Amino acid sequence: MQLAGVLEEDDLIVAGDDLVRRKRPLTSMDRLVAEIAAASGRRFVTVARNALDQIRSGTDSPMETRLRRIIVRGGLPEPVIGNTVYNRAGEFIGTPDLAYVDEKIAIEYQGQVHQTNPKVYAEDAIRREQFEEIGWLVIPVYKDHVYLRPAWIVSRISSALHKRAARVQ
Repeated sequence: MQLAGVLEEDDLIVAGDDLVRRKRPLTSMDRLVAEIAAASGRRFVTVARNALDQIRSGTDSPMETRLRRIIVRGGLPEPVIGNTVYNRAGEFIGTPDLAYVDEKIAIEYQGQVHQTNPKVYAEDAIRREQFEEIGWLVIPVYKDHVYLRPAWIVSRISSALHKRAARVQ
């Protein structure tokens, strides 16, 4: 509520997602809902309610939230957050940032650590191979894509969804 009159909508959603993030959340969705319900009649409560409808628990980073907002604003279905993927032997492979489960598309935001830390880079490469071995398509997205090429992101994912949906039918 305190930020509703100060932040743009996407920034407010990023802040909300961060409050209910996957690791060490600061609150719960139930608590956010209750707080906004209790704020009825206050200034900017409508802004806060609109943002609340788009806040998702279980995210890992602000850039993941921004990426999800680009996808949804681009007219694509909302991807799943926190879908766990296992190989054919039932061994854990990973939890993509965002996923279209039926189409087996994993969307991974690649922050700076994914590019500059050799250990993280190597782990990402192995995980990507493991995803591909069981038929998943991994779409990496970088900071410049989010800030400079959001239309490309939507186009890339839309194309992949259409190709993958045709295979599923």
